[in-house]
Amino acid sequence: MTRWRRVAVVLLVISVVTAGIPMTGAFSSVTADRTVSVAVADDGAAYLSLEPSTGPNGVYAEQSDGTLQLNFDGTNTLADGLNPDATTYAANVFVVTNHGSAPVTVSVEDTVSGLSLFAEQGQTERRLDGSDADGATIGVGESANISVEIDSSNETKLES
Repeated sequence: MTRWRRVAVVLLVISVVTAGIPMTGAFSSVTADRTVSVAVADDGAAYLSLEPSTGPNGVYAEQSDGTLQLNFDGTNTLADGLNPDATTYAANVFVVTNHGSAPVTVSVEDTVSGLSLFAEQGQTERRLDGSDADGATIGVGESANISVEIDSSNETKLES
């Protein structure tokens, strides 16, 4: 056998042997059996629950078909709605409670101009929506009272 053939055979044997050695490091995919259990709950029973406040301004929030709705149209009150061209602030309209296993930061992405949401945290109110929102962190088992501010100076945007 010529020298080149011996070198080629040795390289071929080395290639075959090293191809059978498992590589260490990163991998591109893994297949494994896992069990996942997911349950969907209404707002009041979810990991992060939303419920009307028990205070007097809780009348502006109501549970309907598992969803919390805010009604400032006179529903459940003696009024017919908000004053025009005014800013109305209602404290403690609904409560957000963390029933999960870790603290959560709550913020709201809304598209309604003139509506602002605030969470009470101690002596501080934190803005939950808008470009200057900083959100509110709610610990496990803790709740935050949410207040609503409505600017009705442009009534047509509030109709939604």
